[in-house]
Amino acid sequence: MKILTLTMAALFAFTPSVGAQPPVPQWRLRYLFSIDIRSMGQPMGGITNLYLDREKGELYILDDSKRQVVITDTDGRFLYDFSYSNITEDPVVDIAVAPEGDIYLASGKRILIFNYRGEFKGKLSLSIGEASIQSLSVDKKGNLYVGVGKELLILDKEGKHVFDLRKDESFSNTISVDVDEKGIAFLDPSIFSVFLFDREGRFLKRFGKVSSLAGGFSMPAGLAIDRKNDRIIVVDANRWMVIAFDRDGRYLFEFGGPTMFRWPRRVVTDKEGRIYVADGTMKVRVFEVMRE
Repeated sequence: MKILTLTMAALFAFTPSVGAQPPVPQWRLRYLFSIDIRSMGQPMGGITNLYLDREKGELYILDDSKRQVVITDTDGRFLYDFSYSNITEDPVVDIAVAPEGDIYLASGKRILIFNYRGEFKGKLSLSIGEASIQSLSVDKKGNLYVGVGKELLILDKEGKHVFDLRKDESFSNTISVDVDEKGIAFLDPSIFSVFLFDREGRFLKRFGKVSSLAGGFSMPAGLAIDRKNDRIIVVDANRWMVIAFDRDGRYLFEFGGPTMFRWPRRVVTDKEGRIYVADGTMKVRVFEVMRE
């Protein structure tokens, strides 16, 4: 187990006394373990997405090159896997799990539905014109959040329209959608921005900037809400960094680099606030960051 103390400039609510300087926060990074599916006898072609069922404590690893989903617990112990190669030949771009256990795979203009054992149940086809699904998430009520270019569609579990976000012309991509009780977050990598909305679809915040310096984006690839610590976590594939912000978009800390990652691409968090990062090594590395 490796422990590293990160000392980084951060913005936060603090009123110093006259002549005093704001303290520099101390962040302790602890590398916990890695999940290596190959060592479990499950050869991977590459990890294309992740989903973490926080209530059941299950990590879903999507490997579209092998047309399979591998499920472990949050400590990396293998549980089961299933293949969808006989269901669709189209690329599968995202995965989500409903509260009752159904597994959703986003492919083209459809959402493929499997039961908790990985048995195919059916599909939900969307009328989205020439576009394809970019991202998928689900809330505690079973509502689906489907990213399609300039739209984020919100559907109930039967596929009926609830509402959508399409009024903000400033975004053109809706990837890596995540939802919690406070709102909706997604990433638009084409404009290096994170967008935040409330649960009723009202715009709250946009943040992000192009920079090679701390807190900046070069090729943002994935996003997750850290519910325990009230943070937004972004992975940047080109900077090889995991970058954390508060809900107001203020930079907190980052960690990574070529000695830690190789093209990190997806991130999820569990209910303990641990951060799971997938990169080009076909491993999922798990970290804990605490403020001292």
